[in-house]
Amino acid sequence: MKKEINKNKGQNKFLGLMNLDSSFGIWKTIFILIFFFINFNVNAQKKKLDIDDYVKSYDYYLIDSFETSINYSNKILKDHKNSSTSLLVRATCNLTLGNYKLAYLDYNKLSTMKNFREDLKNYAFLNSTICKFYLKEDSSYIKDFKSIIKISKDTLRIAKCYAFLKDEGKSMELLKSFNRLDIDSLSKNNSFIQAEIYSLLNKKDLAFQQLEKHLENGKSRYRLIELYYGFDNLKSDPRFTQLLEKYKQKYKEQ
Repeated sequence: MKKEINKNKGQNKFLGLMNLDSSFGIWKTIFILIFFFINFNVNAQKKKLDIDDYVKSYDYYLIDSFETSINYSNKILKDHKNSSTSLLVRATCNLTLGNYKLAYLDYNKLSTMKNFREDLKNYAFLNSTICKFYLKEDSSYIKDFKSIIKISKDTLRIAKCYAFLKDEGKSMELLKSFNRLDIDSLSKNNSFIQAEIYSLLNKKDLAFQQLEKHLENGKSRYRLIELYYGFDNLKSDPRFTQLLEKYKQKYKEQ
């Protein structure tokens, strides 16, 4: 009953404001319409800016402008602190740049979010564990890698975990099994991951073979490869720079 009275009062008040019988009512109505029009435009503009920032943060990530991507992600997260998309983009950029602590904080938050896709949660958990590996603040990353091995159904992801755990035998066994059974084992993405795993195992010749397969498949993200933690064991080898320069030049000429 009380709700009905309040509802009627609200409706009467609104109708009263729309009463054009007096000049006061007219000006008040005009003022309210202007107020709503301005408010609507401000909100619409803000929403447009938010969407533009989302697009820019991702676009800059894709062209390896990681620092600029982080700036746009920060801008979004200032007003939307739980934006999973922006947290994921910022974390991935920071991981690539070697900012392991900052990346860990975002990945860890993502891996515990309730309304976040399960596959992306698992991806975030893997990367938060990799951050812990490089931070070396404690040895909890060992338990986490083992946990990923137990729950994951992704052969290359498991092989990567074993590589981080320095279990060369199991990692190599999984790679051989993957290449025997997976008809898509020569795809651009899979050759990149295999190059990374061989690099982590310090199997440089095999790593360079897979990296070249990746680069042969078209234009690549050269700055990402140059910065990528997974290729740290290759970066001091002259073949690393030579290989990148070869394909940069090749696709530049095409």
